[in-house]
Amino acid sequence: YDGARRPPCPAALARLDRGGHRAAQDAAMPTNGVKAASKDAPRIEVVVRHATNGLEMKVSLPGNAKFKHLKTAVARRLESDEILTRGQLINNVGGIYNAYKDNSRVGDVKEVLALCVDMEPPDDGPMEASLEDDDITDDEAAQATVSTAATASSKSVAFNRDTAVELQRDLLEGFRGREFQDHLAALEAKRASMPSEAHFVKQRQELFLTVQKVVLPKYGFEGSPPGVYKMMGAMGPFINDPEFVKLATDINRVIGLESPQETWAALSKSCRKVE
Repeated sequence: YDGARRPPCPAALARLDRGGHRAAQDAAMPTNGVKAASKDAPRIEVVVRHATNGLEMKVSLPGNAKFKHLKTAVARRLESDEILTRGQLINNVGGIYNAYKDNSRVGDVKEVLALCVDMEPPDDGPMEASLEDDDITDDEAAQATVSTAATASSKSVAFNRDTAVELQRDLLEGFRGREFQDHLAALEAKRASMPSEAHFVKQRQELFLTVQKVVLPKYGFEGSPPGVYKMMGAMGPFINDPEFVKLATDINRVIGLESPQETWAALSKSCRKVE
C-alpha cells in the first residue's frame, strides 16, 4: 500500500509509530449539538497525520469543534469528500488503535491519525486547513463543499487465502522489476534535495501505484488509492499466514519500507470498513 506504506499488502502498510491521544470528554452541549462560540473564543490546532505514509496537515478550528468538523476542514483542503465518506480519524494508545466519533469534541487532542483516505493535496500549497466559527454553527457543518468524480468499480473476484498470496506474488514481481527499481533508486537519490519529506512521500506513493494499478484490478480492486485501502482490508484474515507474512516482508524489503507485523491487524480492520 504505500505503503499506503505504509501491510497487509506491503506497499501499503508502513510503520505506525506516531500519533495517539485520548479525546477529551465531551462538554455539556446545548440541544442543537453545538456550543455557541463567541468571537473571542480560543482556537485549537490539530495535526492530522496519515497513518501509513506520514503526510501531515495542520488544521485550525474554533475551540468548540468536533471531529466531524476536523474532517470537514481536511476535505475542503483536499477538494475531496473521501475523508467524510470512508476515512477515519484514529488514535494510538499503548498500541491499541481506536476511532474518534464524529460527534465527539476535539478538546485538547493535538494529533490524530487518518486512515483510508488519500491526503495528497490537489496543488503544491501548504498542508494547512481551517474552519471559522460560522462553519460549525449547525449540524450541516460536517458537509464539505466539494465534488468528486465517480470511480469505476472493478469486477468481483472471490478473495481467499490463495488469492491473497497470488496477489502478493504479483506485487513482489512488479516491485522487483528493473524499471521500478531504477525509478525508486532515482527517487531516493533526490530525497535530500526535495522541498519536504511530504513531497518525497507523495512521489513515492505515485511510484508504488504504477505497480499496484496493474496488479490490483486482476483481483477485483481498483487500481487507485481507494482500491489499495480495500485490498488492505481484504488481507486481514491472512496476515498471520506464514507464506503471506514472508511475501509481505519481502515486498517491504524490496521497496525499502519498515512495517512491523504487529500493526497489520489494526490497519486491516479499519480498512475493512471502506466500502
